[in-house]
Amino acid sequence: MKKLLFLHGRYFRILFFIFFPFLKASHLPLELAQALASSSWYNPFSIIDENVRIELQLDLFIDLILQPTSELSRLGLKKTMIPLNNKTDILERQDLIKQLVENNELLSYIQHFSKSNEQIYEKALYTYWDADSLLQQKIKSFYFPNFFPRAFNKNPSILQLGLAKNVFQSCQMLLQSLFLSEALDGLVNSIESISFSPLLKALKEGWKHPINLHSSKLVVENKNFPPEEFVSVKTKIERKSGGDWYVWYAKALQKIKLPQKLAYLPTFATIGILDYIHLYLIVHSWENLKNLKHNLNELEEHTLVIAEFFQQLQKLAYLLQDNPTFSNYSSFQPLFNVGLLRNCSPQLRKVIELLLPLKANQKIKAKFKYGHMLLIHRLLQEAKQDLIPLFDALSELHAYFYIAQMVKLHQNTLNPYCFTTFLEEDTPAVNLTDFWLPLVPTNHIVTNSIVLGGKEPLNTLFTGPHWCGKSISMKGIAYSVMLSHACGIAPARESEMTFFTGMRTAINIADNVIEGQSGFSAEKKRLANILTFMKTARPTDHYFILLDEPITKTMPELIGSLVYNFGLECSQLNRCITLLSCNHQKALELTQTPFWASYYVELLEPEKGSFVRTFKLLPGISTWWTSSTPEDVTKRARFINWIGKHI
Repeated sequence: MKKLLFLHGRYFRILFFIFFPFLKASHLPLELAQALASSSWYNPFSIIDENVRIELQLDLFIDLILQPTSELSRLGLKKTMIPLNNKTDILERQDLIKQLVENNELLSYIQHFSKSNEQIYEKALYTYWDADSLLQQKIKSFYFPNFFPRAFNKNPSILQLGLAKNVFQSCQMLLQSLFLSEALDGLVNSIESISFSPLLKALKEGWKHPINLHSSKLVVENKNFPPEEFVSVKTKIERKSGGDWYVWYAKALQKIKLPQKLAYLPTFATIGILDYIHLYLIVHSWENLKNLKHNLNELEEHTLVIAEFFQQLQKLAYLLQDNPTFSNYSSFQPLFNVGLLRNCSPQLRKVIELLLPLKANQKIKAKFKYGHMLLIHRLLQEAKQDLIPLFDALSELHAYFYIAQMVKLHQNTLNPYCFTTFLEEDTPAVNLTDFWLPLVPTNHIVTNSIVLGGKEPLNTLFTGPHWCGKSISMKGIAYSVMLSHACGIAPARESEMTFFTGMRTAINIADNVIEGQSGFSAEKKRLANILTFMKTARPTDHYFILLDEPITKTMPELIGSLVYNFGLECSQLNRCITLLSCNHQKALELTQTPFWASYYVELLEPEKGSFVRTFKLLPGISTWWTSSTPEDVTKRARFINWIGKHI
């Protein structure tokens, strides 16, 4: 009995150390730094507010017209398209875009850099801020735990040697499975050679069998136990995968009589359990080895992609350095600091020095190459915060590329972009030749010209029927002002204007259920806020105001009175250019004062009941739309009927 207990304890220890490897010290994953801060429309130096951005559909302009293909480019455009109240910054942006438009070589290389690296940001560089990144999770086990000296994870040779522990763990499982395979084979043979073997004796013979009893020839000493079919079942099974011994023993057990079957049930259960463990070990050992190789190949590909990025960044930095407009631009200094290794952290400098010699699309050929790759990955993880200013600079560079590309594509067309000339005048003024609205489909664009302010009245009233182009014309003017103050361009053939320090709009104002405002109260509140804003103008300020039918949700008589009173208030202000559309008779009285000019949109009626919309702005008032004469009333009825057929 003592001998059996001793054997039982010894075999228990063998099973424990074979099937349960030594416990490995766990360590917390590297802490993730803050994600890249996304750009916001809010800018303390912006001349617009949230209402202007929404009502002029600036988001749609970026996505539909500029069409950025990466999130980084889009963030750059969101920042760059914010109109500023700093004239120096606007002129700098304008000069950058001019350089790109006029320098085909520079524009082509930035296009190449932008297009070839857009996916790198998301697939490679953003990995270092993504807590759920598969790559981060896969290679985490390649580094030494925190209780090891930190220098271990900074030495490529030690890191490479550290990979041996991953290989050993996989090979350990493989050796365990192979040892178990031999043990199971011996266990089966021992059962065949002993007529009635207790479980412990069978196990004893089984574990000894791989060492000194192994024989490919099956020996059956007792002819009375199992019959010939018992042996033939086993020999006919091709043992190419796990579960063979279990299947063999299950089939063999069917040939045994019930008393013997009960005696062999413990052994049968043991074989089943051990065979399952054998299957698990052999499958997972091979999977671990394959995954290890796959993860290292993926890390190598990841490293080569990042190397290509920094190599192209260096070429870009050298190219931009030769252009004073770019080299002196403060926002691009992080690009030069990293690309030319001027002023960057020691970790980032070392990473770049390790990456620059690598060649794209070629396997890394270096001593301790896996150690070097792990070192690069670790250093980038530590230096990722130093990359954020670089991303900001690149996002802005991408934005200028998209804007310059848009300007260049529209050159020598009927609807070009131009570079705005800012006038040094005390009175606000806007002079536009052949302006147009970029959001309108190209085949429907109509250009117009207008002079606002300066020697002309500061305030302009737009009249005319609906669905004829008043809003398009007013928004076209607003876009010229907005884009001029964002990047110095305008959708026009020629653009001159004074520098504006504020811009507000009121277009299609909706009710506000959360604040308990009806449509009319929301309109009235917006109009009051804009008037208050206009009255805050200092002697050095110029404001641009667009009001497209600001009051619509009340009685017609009250609408005309409210708009007229607002117009009288505007007449007393000399720092604002105001565009206002309204067709109510009382509001039309504003044009009888010297403070208001008027424009209407042309609508032709070649024959009665057939109308042609030209979308052309003409000076004057569209009287037939508000007149009460029988002829004008009939014309309005014909136009409304025509709209119903063509809308």
